[in-house]
Amino acid sequence: MKNLEIRQCLVESGSNNIVGVFDEVQMKDNLFIVRNGSYVGLYNTNGKMVLPIKYDYISICNGFINPIEDSRMGLCDMEGNFIIEPLFESVRVCLHDYVLVFDGKKYGLYRIDGKRVLDVKYDHITILSEEDFIILYNGGEATIYFTKTGTIAPYWFDEYFEYGHGYITIYQKRDAFTYDTMGNRIIPPITR
Repeated sequence: MKNLEIRQCLVESGSNNIVGVFDEVQMKDNLFIVRNGSYVGLYNTNGKMVLPIKYDYISICNGFINPIEDSRMGLCDMEGNFIIEPLFESVRVCLHDYVLVFDGKKYGLYRIDGKRVLDVKYDHITILSEEDFIILYNGGEATIYFTKTGTIAPYWFDEYFEYGHGYITIYQKRDAFTYDTMGNRIIPPITR
């Protein structure tokens, strides 16, 4: 007796041409996630390969694709163009077109176009909802990255900060440093 197996195929509508035969086919966000053995790939609804069948896992979320290869995650657009190659333990699209990456030890930041904004060297990165300020943490201290100018505040602080209405104030012992969204220091601090 012959051994039988269940396989699935993608077939072009109308012509019935077979695009491929796979162990499994799932549709998500107008893309077909296909699996052969332990590897997955992607096809679009026109039967064109978006990503080859060589990835350990693929997730699709919020208009982006996260392929994982050899336990490393990357980021692609919905056509399979890599924004960030699979080099990181975690890659997450955040508010306002930023991509937070984590290599297993440190965090870095990219823009959604793949341009590196901050090297992968921070203990933690917090993107504030106002978009103008990003908090960078290293060694128990923090500082501010100003998104409009691409500059980092010269002061590190270890206590706390307040932000809102286009300003941020950092507190270091008895000192307070207030900045506007362009990274200009405001003296004295803004009172609300």
